[in-house]
Amino acid sequence: DCDLRNPSLHKMLRTSNGQGLTNLLTHYRQDDPLLEQDEIQELELDDQSSLFFLPAGSRVPNPTEIISSRRFASLINSARSQFDQVIIDCPPAFAVSDGVPISNLSDGTLFVLSAKDTDKNDAREAVDDLKRNGANLIGTVMTKVPGFMSRHYYGYGYGDRNER
Repeated sequence: DCDLRNPSLHKMLRTSNGQGLTNLLTHYRQDDPLLEQDEIQELELDDQSSLFFLPAGSRVPNPTEIISSRRFASLINSARSQFDQVIIDCPPAFAVSDGVPISNLSDGTLFVLSAKDTDKNDAREAVDDLKRNGANLIGTVMTKVPGFMSRHYYGYGYGDRNER
């Protein structure tokens, strides 16, 4: 969870935010195995697999400075080599600039927006800003789409042609 201003993933995952990214960065060294770090939590999923989660951690006065640091870049590169996939959640791109340095460290950026809450001009400006700063924008996900579960939704696959 790289939303250091308003961390929320720990709530969704029902876990603690007491120790996390900001705490790990105070002592992390490039060759440290990430799975041995106390701040990284292993969460058991319903299908008996695991998710390794790093919450945001203690609040800091300078989130952008931390995310733009060499130590953070080193941590992300280590995570890339030690895990199959690394997913980084960022604060809203149109609210703060934290997404730019994170997107530059990422293989790809997925832009998530809310159909109900995101102003289209803000979204366009945020996407343009990410692209202008070198982000590899690989797609967009729209949440809170009104009527998504309406008659136009067929579930998995193509649905029954007679229902159209």
